Amino acid sequence: MVMKGSTLIHAGIVSFGQGCAWPHFPGVYARTATYASWINAVINNQPHVDVIQEGPYPIWPGEDVPDPTLFHISTAAPGEPFTYTLRVANTGMQVLDTLTITATLPGSASLIAINDGGIAAGPVITWTATNLAPGEVIERSYVVSTTTSVTTGPYGVMAISGSTTVTSSGRLPITTLINTPRLHLRTFAESEVEVGSVFGQRFLLVNFGQGNEADVTTPIDVRAKIPPGASIVAINNGSIIGDEARWQVSGLTGESFVFLGMDVRAGAVGSVFRITDFQAQIGSATPTLGATASQTVITEARRYLPLIVR
Repeated sequence: MVMKGSTLIHAGIVSFGQGCAWPHFPGVYARTATYASWINAVINNQPHVDVIQEGPYPIWPGEDVPDPTLFHISTAAPGEPFTYTLRVANTGMQVLDTLTITATLPGSASLIAINDGGIAAGPVITWTATNLAPGEVIERSYVVSTTTSVTTGPYGVMAISGSTTVTSSGRLPITTLINTPRLHLRTFAESEVEVGSVFGQRFLLVNFGQGNEADVTTPIDVRAKIPPGASIVAINNGSIIGDEARWQVSGLTGESFVFLGMDVRAGAVGSVFRITDFQAQIGSATPTLGATASQTVITEARRYLPLIVR
């Protein structure tokens, strides 16, 4: 992305997106200015350091790896220990001789343990390290527990390479929700189906909240906008009202999920069935928008003759 002023300014680099210019899913660019110090360090063969902090991110049903993309919000059970991890990387071109890594405990959280040799002084935990090679990444972590939702404090790293000192203050803080519902909604379908066939468009509604008060006791309304001209064959425990598919989910407890869906008949060759506008809502609360979208492309029907071998 280039912006035109008195001169052309490089403003952004394509980072990620949902398809290309899909409705409700704008393309996301990395802001070039944010990485200016790193770009200059690489160009000029200088030292550079970076640090991020990760929390107890939830795992989608059927997956093995925590998802850190859920807007810097994690969940944990009241009174149960959970871990915050700092990942420090030598992102420059020189060896970092010494490093001082710091993290501030979340307010009202109790410190359970410090891993990797860290020392606590009040709410601040400090670790040291030496001889971090270019491209090398190290981890430092600490364990806390709390009975109420908390937000992490400032964290960062200071590194020395020869006579040069470089620092990084990390990214956004992490909010860990305790005893609070945390809804997320995904949609998915086959990417390609034959003309005239019937395929399933599915939705996964998850409550990542933990604790007795994380249960959703009121009905959750789930709605999905149906693309024009779509032929809906059946809907599972829901209804079609106008151009929307609607479901109502009751009693979604913490750490539970439900699948919803409808069956769609594939249209003409080359047509596209795309779901980009869908949400879950409790009463008049701010709706939970879907975190993904899906697209199914209709292809020609394929018929295969049996192979006869003499």
